[in-house]
Amino acid sequence: MRGDKVEWSPAVTVVVPVRNCEKTIGKTLDAIGKLDYPRDKLEVIVVDGISSDKTKDIVQQYPVRMLTQSAEGLNQARNAGLENSNGEIIAYTDGDCVVSTKWLRKIVANFDDPEVGAVGGNVVGYRKDNLFAQYADNSVIRVMPFSPRRVTLDRLKPFLYTPGCNMAFRRSALQKAGLFNPKIRHGFDEFETLERIIRTGSKIVFDPEVMVQHQHRSSLRETMRQAFNYGAGGALLMKMLPETVLGKWLRACLFGFIVYVLMVASLSSLLLLTGNLLYLVLVLGMLLFHVPILIVYYSGKSMNPRSFRRILAFPIIDFLRTFSFCLGEAYAWIFVKADRAASPALPSFRTA
Repeated sequence: MRGDKVEWSPAVTVVVPVRNCEKTIGKTLDAIGKLDYPRDKLEVIVVDGISSDKTKDIVQQYPVRMLTQSAEGLNQARNAGLENSNGEIIAYTDGDCVVSTKWLRKIVANFDDPEVGAVGGNVVGYRKDNLFAQYADNSVIRVMPFSPRRVTLDRLKPFLYTPGCNMAFRRSALQKAGLFNPKIRHGFDEFETLERIIRTGSKIVFDPEVMVQHQHRSSLRETMRQAFNYGAGGALLMKMLPETVLGKWLRACLFGFIVYVLMVASLSSLLLLTGNLLYLVLVLGMLLFHVPILIVYYSGKSMNPRSFRRILAFPIIDFLRTFSFCLGEAYAWIFVKADRAASPALPSFRTA
Protein backbone atom coordinates (compact mmCIF):
# COMPACT_ATOMS: atom_id res chain seq x y z
CA MET A 1 0.00 0.00 0.00
CA ARG A 2 1.35 3.44 -0.93
CA GLY A 3 -0.12 5.59 1.82
CA ASP A 4 -1.76 8.85 0.77
CA LYS A 5 0.10 9.14 -2.52
CA VAL A 6 -2.07 7.93 -5.40
CA GLU A 7 0.33 6.89 -8.14
CA TRP A 8 -2.45 4.87 -9.76
CA SER A 9 -5.54 7.02 -10.23
CA PRO A 10 -8.36 4.89 -11.64
CA ALA A 11 -11.77 6.27 -12.53
CA VAL A 12 -13.91 6.15 -9.37
CA THR A 13 -17.68 6.33 -9.01
CA VAL A 14 -19.16 7.26 -5.63
CA VAL A 15 -22.70 5.88 -5.24
CA VAL A 16 -24.96 7.34 -2.55
CA PRO A 17 -28.32 5.59 -1.99
CA VAL A 18 -30.79 7.93 -0.27
CA ARG A 19 -34.34 7.98 0.94
CA ASN A 20 -35.81 10.86 2.96
CA CYS A 21 -32.40 12.26 3.87
CA GLU A 22 -33.18 15.97 3.65
CA LYS A 23 -31.59 16.66 7.05
CA THR A 24 -28.25 15.05 6.21
CA ILE A 25 -27.70 14.72 2.44
CA GLY A 26 -26.33 18.27 2.16
CA LYS A 27 -23.49 17.47 4.56
CA THR A 28 -22.81 14.23 2.68
CA LEU A 29 -22.52 15.92 -0.71
CA ASP A 30 -20.54 18.84 0.71
CA ALA A 31 -17.96 16.37 2.00
CA ILE A 32 -17.87 14.45 -1.29
CA GLY A 33 -17.30 17.75 -3.11
CA LYS A 34 -14.15 18.28 -1.03
CA LEU A 35 -12.60 14.90 -1.84
CA ASP A 36 -8.90 15.08 -2.65
CA TYR A 37 -9.07 13.17 -5.92
CA PRO A 38 -8.70 14.16 -9.61
CA ARG A 39 -11.98 15.69 -10.76
CA ASP A 40 -11.70 14.14 -14.21
CA LYS A 41 -11.50 10.68 -12.62
CA LEU A 42 -14.48 11.08 -10.29
CA GLU A 43 -18.23 10.82 -10.80
CA VAL A 44 -20.95 10.93 -8.14
CA ILE A 45 -24.29 9.17 -8.51
CA VAL A 46 -27.12 9.65 -6.02
CA VAL A 47 -29.84 6.98 -6.20
CA ASP A 48 -33.08 8.18 -4.67
CA GLY A 49 -35.47 5.62 -3.24
CA ILE A 50 -38.67 7.56 -3.92
CA SER A 51 -38.14 10.14 -1.19
CA SER A 52 -41.22 11.95 0.08
CA ASP A 53 -39.32 14.89 1.59
CA LYS A 54 -37.02 17.50 -0.01
CA THR A 55 -34.10 15.14 -0.60
CA LYS A 56 -34.28 15.32 -4.40
CA ASP A 57 -34.56 19.11 -4.39
CA ILE A 58 -31.39 19.34 -2.30
CA VAL A 59 -29.48 16.83 -4.44
CA GLN A 60 -30.32 18.78 -7.60
CA GLN A 61 -28.37 21.74 -6.21
CA TYR A 62 -25.12 19.76 -6.50
CA PRO A 63 -23.07 18.76 -9.59
CA VAL A 64 -23.98 15.08 -9.29
CA ARG A 65 -26.02 12.63 -11.32
CA MET A 66 -29.29 11.48 -9.79
CA LEU A 67 -31.28 8.34 -10.49
CA THR A 68 -34.76 7.62 -9.20
CA GLN A 69 -35.41 3.93 -8.60
CA SER A 70 -38.88 2.50 -9.07
CA ALA A 71 -38.22 -0.58 -6.91
CA GLU A 72 -37.62 -0.40 -3.16
CA GLY A 73 -34.57 -1.62 -1.34
CA LEU A 74 -31.03 -0.50 -0.54
CA ASN A 75 -29.45 -3.24 -2.62
CA GLN A 76 -31.64 -2.26 -5.58
CA ALA A 77 -30.19 1.24 -5.30
CA ARG A 78 -26.64 -0.09 -5.10
CA ASN A 79 -27.14 -2.14 -8.24
CA ALA A 80 -28.69 0.82 -10.07
CA GLY A 81 -25.69 2.97 -9.20
CA LEU A 82 -23.29 0.29 -10.41
CA GLU A 83 -25.08 -0.28 -13.72
CA ASN A 84 -25.04 3.45 -14.50
CA SER A 85 -21.47 4.07 -13.43
CA ASN A 86 -18.23 4.44 -15.38
CA GLY A 87 -15.70 3.91 -12.61
CA GLU A 88 -13.24 1.08 -12.32
CA ILE A 89 -13.68 1.46 -8.56
CA ILE A 90 -17.20 1.78 -7.14
CA ALA A 91 -17.34 3.37 -3.68
CA TYR A 92 -20.50 3.39 -1.58
CA THR A 93 -21.56 5.61 1.28
CA ASP A 94 -24.96 6.64 2.65
CA GLY A 95 -26.91 9.89 2.71
CA ASP A 96 -26.35 10.30 6.46
CA CYS A 97 -22.55 10.00 6.32
CA VAL A 98 -19.63 12.43 6.04
CA VAL A 99 -16.49 11.18 4.29
CA SER A 100 -13.02 12.52 4.99
CA THR A 101 -11.09 14.52 2.41
CA LYS A 102 -8.67 11.63 1.84
CA TRP A 103 -11.34 8.91 1.83
CA LEU A 104 -10.90 7.97 -1.83
CA ARG A 105 -7.11 8.22 -1.67
CA LYS A 106 -7.08 5.70 1.17
CA ILE A 107 -9.48 3.42 -0.72
CA VAL A 108 -7.55 3.51 -3.99
CA ALA A 109 -4.23 2.86 -2.22
CA ASN A 110 -5.61 -0.48 -0.98
CA PHE A 111 -6.69 -1.50 -4.50
CA ASP A 112 -3.05 -1.26 -5.59
CA ASP A 113 -3.01 -5.02 -4.94
CA PRO A 114 -4.80 -6.62 -7.94
CA GLU A 115 -6.08 -9.45 -5.75
CA VAL A 116 -8.13 -7.04 -3.60
CA GLY A 117 -11.78 -7.01 -4.65
CA ALA A 118 -13.31 -4.92 -1.86
CA VAL A 119 -12.15 -2.32 0.67
CA GLY A 120 -13.86 -0.89 3.72
CA GLY A 121 -13.12 0.68 7.05
CA ASN A 122 -14.32 2.09 10.33
CA VAL A 123 -17.53 4.03 10.87
CA VAL A 124 -17.76 6.45 13.79
CA GLY A 125 -20.51 8.80 14.88
CA TYR A 126 -20.27 12.51 14.21
CA ARG A 127 -22.69 13.40 17.00
CA LYS A 128 -20.94 13.42 20.37
CA ASP A 129 -23.72 14.98 22.45
CA ASN A 130 -26.29 12.17 22.30
CA LEU A 131 -26.41 9.19 24.66
CA PHE A 132 -27.44 6.65 22.03
CA ALA A 133 -24.96 7.91 19.45
CA GLN A 134 -22.23 7.58 22.09
CA TYR A 135 -23.45 4.08 22.84
CA ALA A 136 -23.05 2.99 19.21
CA ASP A 137 -19.31 3.73 19.32
CA ASN A 138 -18.64 2.39 22.82
CA SER A 139 -20.88 -0.66 23.28
CA VAL A 140 -19.48 -4.12 24.00
CA ILE A 141 -20.50 -5.17 20.49
CA ARG A 142 -20.27 -2.02 18.39
CA VAL A 143 -23.17 -1.19 16.11
CA MET A 144 -20.75 -0.79 13.19
CA PRO A 145 -17.72 -3.03 12.42
CA PHE A 146 -14.49 -1.61 13.81
CA SER A 147 -10.82 -2.54 13.79
CA PRO A 148 -7.82 -0.60 15.18
CA ARG A 149 -5.51 -2.12 12.55
CA ARG A 150 -5.50 -2.94 8.85
CA VAL A 151 -6.69 -6.49 8.15
CA THR A 152 -6.79 -8.54 4.95
CA LEU A 153 -9.69 -10.99 5.04
CA ASP A 154 -9.93 -14.30 3.25
CA ARG A 155 -13.15 -15.00 5.13
CA LEU A 156 -15.67 -12.75 6.82
CA LYS A 157 -16.03 -12.59 10.59
CA PRO A 158 -19.15 -11.86 12.67
CA PHE A 159 -17.93 -8.41 13.72
CA LEU A 160 -15.46 -7.56 10.97
CA TYR A 161 -16.58 -6.92 7.40
CA THR A 162 -16.87 -3.83 5.22
CA PRO A 163 -19.97 -1.87 6.37
CA GLY A 164 -22.43 -0.79 3.69
CA CYS A 165 -21.93 2.93 4.29
CA ASN A 166 -18.15 2.67 3.90
CA MET A 167 -17.24 0.14 1.26
CA ALA A 168 -15.70 0.11 -2.21
CA PHE A 169 -15.32 -2.55 -4.89
CA ARG A 170 -13.29 -3.27 -7.95
CA ARG A 171 -15.95 -3.28 -10.68
CA SER A 172 -14.76 -6.57 -12.15
CA ALA A 173 -14.88 -8.30 -8.75
CA LEU A 174 -18.39 -7.08 -8.02
CA GLN A 175 -19.71 -8.08 -11.44
CA LYS A 176 -18.08 -11.51 -11.14
CA ALA A 177 -19.66 -12.05 -7.73
CA GLY A 178 -23.18 -11.37 -9.01
CA LEU A 179 -24.04 -7.88 -7.66
CA PHE A 180 -26.12 -7.18 -4.56
CA ASN A 181 -29.10 -9.38 -3.74
CA PRO A 182 -32.18 -7.08 -3.81
CA LYS A 183 -34.23 -9.56 -1.78
CA ILE A 184 -32.18 -8.78 1.34
CA ARG A 185 -33.83 -5.66 2.75
CA HIS A 186 -33.05 -5.89 6.44
CA GLY A 187 -29.66 -5.81 8.17
CA PHE A 188 -26.44 -7.40 6.88
CA ASP A 189 -27.57 -6.46 3.36
CA GLU A 190 -23.96 -6.22 2.13
CA PHE A 191 -22.65 -9.35 3.85
CA GLU A 192 -23.96 -11.92 1.38
CA THR A 193 -22.36 -10.07 -1.55
CA LEU A 194 -19.05 -9.81 0.30
CA GLU A 195 -19.16 -13.54 0.97
CA ARG A 196 -19.61 -14.23 -2.75
CA ILE A 197 -16.69 -11.92 -3.58
CA ILE A 198 -14.42 -13.92 -1.30
CA ARG A 199 -15.64 -17.18 -2.83
CA THR A 200 -14.61 -15.95 -6.28
CA GLY A 201 -11.03 -15.64 -5.00
CA SER A 202 -10.79 -11.93 -4.21
CA LYS A 203 -9.44 -10.49 -0.98
CA ILE A 204 -11.19 -7.94 1.21
CA VAL A 205 -9.21 -5.27 3.05
CA PHE A 206 -10.47 -3.56 6.19
CA ASP A 207 -8.42 -0.42 6.67
CA PRO A 208 -9.12 1.83 9.71
CA GLU A 209 -7.78 4.83 7.74
CA VAL A 210 -10.72 4.39 5.36
CA MET A 211 -13.12 6.09 7.75
CA VAL A 212 -16.46 7.85 7.51
CA GLN A 213 -18.58 9.62 10.09
CA HIS A 214 -22.15 8.44 10.41
CA GLN A 215 -25.25 9.87 12.05
CA HIS A 216 -25.93 7.07 14.52
CA ARG A 217 -29.41 6.42 15.87
CA SER A 218 -30.25 9.05 18.47
CA SER A 219 -33.16 7.52 20.41
CA LEU A 220 -34.03 4.26 22.13
CA ARG A 221 -36.79 3.55 19.62
CA GLU A 222 -34.45 4.03 16.64
CA THR A 223 -31.75 1.90 18.28
CA MET A 224 -34.16 -0.95 18.99
CA ARG A 225 -35.64 -0.80 15.50
CA GLN A 226 -32.17 -0.94 13.98
CA ALA A 227 -31.29 -3.95 16.15
CA PHE A 228 -34.53 -5.72 15.15
CA ASN A 229 -33.78 -5.16 11.45
CA TYR A 230 -30.23 -6.44 11.86
CA GLY A 231 -31.61 -9.53 13.54
CA ALA A 232 -34.08 -10.07 10.70
CA GLY A 233 -31.25 -9.75 8.19
CA GLY A 234 -29.21 -12.18 10.26
CA ALA A 235 -31.97 -14.78 10.05
CA LEU A 236 -31.93 -14.52 6.27
CA LEU A 237 -28.17 -15.06 6.27
CA MET A 238 -28.61 -18.14 8.45
CA LYS A 239 -30.84 -19.57 5.75
CA MET A 240 -28.70 -18.45 2.82
CA LEU A 241 -25.22 -19.01 4.27
CA PRO A 242 -25.63 -21.51 7.12
CA GLU A 243 -22.07 -22.83 6.78
CA THR A 244 -20.32 -19.48 7.28
CA VAL A 245 -18.84 -18.32 10.58
CA LEU A 246 -21.47 -15.60 10.84
CA GLY A 247 -24.25 -18.05 9.98
CA LYS A 248 -23.13 -20.36 12.78
CA TRP A 249 -22.76 -17.48 15.25
CA LEU A 250 -26.24 -16.17 14.41
CA ARG A 251 -27.71 -19.65 14.80
CA ALA A 252 -26.10 -19.92 18.25
CA CYS A 253 -27.58 -16.52 19.19
CA LEU A 254 -31.06 -17.59 18.13
CA PHE A 255 -30.81 -20.90 19.99
CA GLY A 256 -29.53 -19.17 23.13
CA PHE A 257 -32.31 -16.60 22.95
CA ILE A 258 -35.00 -19.29 22.68
CA VAL A 259 -33.56 -21.18 25.66
CA TYR A 260 -33.29 -17.96 27.67
CA VAL A 261 -36.90 -16.93 26.98
CA LEU A 262 -38.18 -20.40 27.85
CA MET A 263 -36.27 -20.44 31.13
CA VAL A 264 -37.51 -16.96 32.15
CA ALA A 265 -41.06 -17.90 31.17
CA SER A 266 -40.88 -21.18 33.11
CA LEU A 267 -39.54 -19.53 36.26
CA SER A 268 -42.13 -16.75 36.00
CA SER A 269 -44.89 -19.36 35.71
CA LEU A 270 -43.62 -21.17 38.79
CA LEU A 271 -43.52 -17.87 40.67
CA LEU A 272 -47.16 -17.18 39.79
CA LEU A 273 -48.26 -20.71 40.63
CA THR A 274 -46.40 -21.12 43.93
CA GLY A 275 -45.71 -17.60 45.16
CA ASN A 276 -42.23 -18.80 46.16
CA LEU A 277 -39.93 -15.76 46.27
CA LEU A 278 -36.97 -17.94 45.30
CA TYR A 279 -38.34 -17.97 41.77
CA LEU A 280 -38.56 -14.18 41.84
CA VAL A 281 -34.88 -14.01 42.78
CA LEU A 282 -34.02 -16.39 39.94
CA VAL A 283 -36.04 -14.40 37.40
CA LEU A 284 -34.45 -11.12 38.46
CA GLY A 285 -31.04 -12.77 38.38
CA MET A 286 -31.56 -13.94 34.80
CA LEU A 287 -32.78 -10.52 33.73
CA LEU A 288 -30.12 -8.47 35.49
CA PHE A 289 -27.05 -10.70 35.86
CA HIS A 290 -25.19 -8.84 33.10
CA VAL A 291 -25.62 -5.38 34.62
CA PRO A 292 -22.81 -5.43 37.26
CA ILE A 293 -20.44 -7.09 34.77
CA LEU A 294 -21.07 -4.43 32.15
CA ILE A 295 -20.90 -1.60 34.69
CA VAL A 296 -17.37 -2.76 35.52
CA TYR A 297 -16.58 -2.97 31.78
CA TYR A 298 -17.85 0.52 30.96
CA SER A 299 -16.23 1.97 34.09
CA GLY A 300 -12.91 0.67 32.84
CA LYS A 301 -13.41 2.33 29.47
CA SER A 302 -14.16 5.76 30.93
CA MET A 303 -13.26 6.87 34.44
CA ASN A 304 -14.56 10.40 33.86
CA PRO A 305 -17.04 11.12 36.69
CA ARG A 306 -19.32 12.87 34.23
CA SER A 307 -19.76 9.57 32.35
CA PHE A 308 -21.67 8.05 35.30
CA ARG A 309 -24.97 8.27 33.40
CA ARG A 310 -23.53 6.33 30.47
CA ILE A 311 -22.00 3.68 32.74
CA LEU A 312 -25.45 2.94 34.18
CA ALA A 313 -27.44 3.34 30.95
CA PHE A 314 -25.28 1.37 28.53
CA PRO A 315 -25.83 -2.07 30.20
CA ILE A 316 -29.60 -1.53 29.98
CA ILE A 317 -29.35 -0.51 26.32
CA ASP A 318 -27.16 -3.58 25.72
CA PHE A 319 -29.88 -5.85 27.09
CA LEU A 320 -32.69 -4.19 25.13
CA ARG A 321 -30.65 -4.12 21.93
CA THR A 322 -29.74 -7.81 22.26
CA PHE A 323 -33.35 -8.71 22.94
CA SER A 324 -34.53 -6.71 19.90
CA PHE A 325 -31.88 -8.30 17.70
CA CYS A 326 -32.85 -11.83 18.72
CA LEU A 327 -36.53 -11.00 18.40
CA GLY A 328 -35.86 -9.86 14.84
CA GLU A 329 -34.00 -13.12 14.18
CA ALA A 330 -36.92 -15.19 15.48
CA TYR A 331 -39.46 -13.19 13.47
CA ALA A 332 -37.60 -13.47 10.17
CA TRP A 333 -36.72 -17.11 10.74
CA ILE A 334 -40.41 -17.94 10.98
CA PHE A 335 -42.03 -15.47 8.58
CA VAL A 336 -39.47 -14.35 5.95
CA LYS A 337 -38.41 -16.59 3.09
CA ALA A 338 -34.83 -16.54 1.82
CA ASP A 339 -33.63 -16.93 -1.77
CA ARG A 340 -30.12 -18.25 -2.27
CA ALA A 341 -29.97 -16.97 -5.86
CA ALA A 342 -26.64 -15.22 -6.48
CA SER A 343 -27.55 -13.30 -9.65
CA PRO A 344 -30.19 -10.71 -8.71
CA ALA A 345 -32.29 -8.92 -11.28
CA LEU A 346 -31.33 -5.31 -11.86
CA PRO A 347 -33.70 -2.52 -10.82
CA SER A 348 -35.73 -0.23 -13.01
CA PHE A 349 -34.71 3.42 -12.91
CA ARG A 350 -34.80 6.67 -14.81
CA THR A 351 -32.33 9.52 -15.00
CA ALA A 352 -33.54 12.64 -13.20
